[in-house]
Amino acid sequence: MTESESQYPFSDLTHYTLSKEIIRQLDEDFCRENQLVLLGDMSPTGHDPVPLGMLDPSDDRSASCVERKVSRQIRRIQLNAFELDNALAFGFGDGIDVSGSTMILDIGRGRHYLNSANTIEFTRDQPVAKMVIDTFSEAVKRHASDIHIEVYADDVDVRFRIDGVLHQVATPFSKANIKKVCSHIKILAELDITEKRRAQEGRICSVYEDESGNVRQIDMRLSVVPGLHGSDMVLRLLDENRINISLDKLGLNNTAFTQFNEIITSPGGLIIVAGPTASGKTTTLYSAIRQLNNDNNKILTVEDPIEYEIPKVNQKQVNSYMSFADYSRAFMRQNPDILMIGEVRDEETANIAMRAAQMGHLVFTTLHSRDVRSSLDRLHVLCNDRSLIASSLMGILSQRLVRRICVDCQESVDPDPVILQKLSLRSSGISTVHGKGCSTCHGIGYKGQIGVFELLVFDDYLRREVWQGHALDLKEITNFRPMFDDAIQKVRDGITTLDEVLRTIPLPDNS
Repeated sequence: MTESESQYPFSDLTHYTLSKEIIRQLDEDFCRENQLVLLGDMSPTGHDPVPLGMLDPSDDRSASCVERKVSRQIRRIQLNAFELDNALAFGFGDGIDVSGSTMILDIGRGRHYLNSANTIEFTRDQPVAKMVIDTFSEAVKRHASDIHIEVYADDVDVRFRIDGVLHQVATPFSKANIKKVCSHIKILAELDITEKRRAQEGRICSVYEDESGNVRQIDMRLSVVPGLHGSDMVLRLLDENRINISLDKLGLNNTAFTQFNEIITSPGGLIIVAGPTASGKTTTLYSAIRQLNNDNNKILTVEDPIEYEIPKVNQKQVNSYMSFADYSRAFMRQNPDILMIGEVRDEETANIAMRAAQMGHLVFTTLHSRDVRSSLDRLHVLCNDRSLIASSLMGILSQRLVRRICVDCQESVDPDPVILQKLSLRSSGISTVHGKGCSTCHGIGYKGQIGVFELLVFDDYLRREVWQGHALDLKEITNFRPMFDDAIQKVRDGITTLDEVLRTIPLPDNS
């Protein structure tokens, strides 16, 4: 082992958030000549040494020169040539023309460019490619999770799903051009443009530059369904900014956060995240996996589909040859520490997941269920071995997503007595705010989402109750806070509204 290898740690770019602004603190010619690049945070208030990626970390002259140039101490990091070239290409824009309305980076590889400067226009005879890119760019700017393109007899509707709710958007798409638009989108997703009788699925790879000049990858998962008047399309926007959320930002209250942190660091056991579609289960699982992801853990996941790639995690996708159960069974021979099974859909997968947890693996999975109680009921349907459930289960986290009130236009309001009655609440102690709508939230009154949770952590008493087949009375369990109570507390804290609670949260049994 050389002195350089022993003294300076080797790393790769997945451990750093690259910033053009930081990289460009050094001249491009200087970086290329000396084979180095600035990584990580360099905020004015920071005091930690700035990471400096170097092909040769033992180059004291270059390192000292960088410290003089940036007036900060640096921490030398060993990069290989591939990683260094990638960082320099990102920082100085190699091969990327971001001027004007440039859209296509490399059509041969299917990667397309979305620019925050692109705005939806309504001029005549626009190229179809421009209309599509401008619409996609607007969706990313407005933090949409989905784009819906719907074709009717005399009209074409485009709607963005923003924070879980669909909103109509004006675009230049019309009956006159929608066939060309759909064909163009199919070409981007490498689908068959002549197929008009069967549903198709594809994926579009793109990159997006925001107002600050930061570039990130945004993939789009496309679903095409033929209809009476043409093809309807739904594009799921897979934006890494939407999923890269730490556990402490999800919305767990202090008690639930502490409990959840404890069980995900257990040496083994089954942890279930429950909720309906679009309730944030994937975000929660990915946040937990990211927190546990280090060189000491081997993490295997099976998903359907893989929506986001997590660096240094072995992710597998369900296909016609390998099901959840097939992958889960094969994982047992891969010497894992942590498993994530995207969903328990059948008895075989449920049994494999619980036996893996019983063998000492930490297993994460999801259930489509209403709440903690229905999750337990669903487990008993999938597995009739109560002792297996009792011995493997560490906790069940059930959740929903509610919209956050826009902080730029919030104002105090009196609670609606009709909603209070529906929620079986008294007006005393309920002071509410709402968003009246502004340019920040595009007139919606909400911006962003936050999780609402209930967490049941299993201890010896609860395991004994499950093993003996007793019905659990959740009201008598210490530290268990129902999801409805968590939601009302977020109303009291001015985070969300009673309307959102009524729209999203299951009402208590006694309501």
